[in-house]
This record gives sequence, structure tokens and C-alpha cells, in this order.
Amino acid sequence: MEFSHKKLKDENEKISASTFLTHKYFCKVPEEIWRWHYEFRKLVEKNKPNVSHHALADLQMFYKRQNQKFTLITQVQIDHFDELI
Repeated sequence: MEFSHKKLKDENEKISASTFLTHKYFCKVPEEIWRWHYEFRKLVEKNKPNVSHHALADLQMFYKRQNQKFTLITQVQIDHFDELI
């Protein structure tokens, strides 16, 4: 995941998440980090769980009721979040 922000010398420059989401970078450009988090939160709030989210939650509850371990490994792709960065 890469980020860009207004305070860079070149607005088209991309920054890795491992750089952007650090305390050191926050101290450098806090207003941009807060702006990104605000926009990200708005995006999260407007998106709701879909059928597959509910199916996975049901599967997890099934195993929990059976007193069995349940490990789920997923790859996360969040709709429209790429438009924010």
C-alpha cells in the first residue's frame, strides 16, 4: 500500500505504508496523517459488511459452539480504499 500527501515536494511521490504510518512521519506532517485517518474513517463508516463477511462470522461461531479451534487466514481488499491513497 502506498500513500501520497500534499506536503511532499512532489505531490505525485508515493510513500510506503511502513513509512507513512509511523510516529516519526506523524511528527513530520501531523496534519496530513490526521487528514488521511479522517478520510479513511469516513470510508470505513460508509461501507457495511457483505454476505461473505456474515458467512465467515457464522462459520467462526459454528466452530466456537463446537469448542473447536478456528483459524482463518484471509487477504483483505477493502472496497474503494485504494481511492483514498
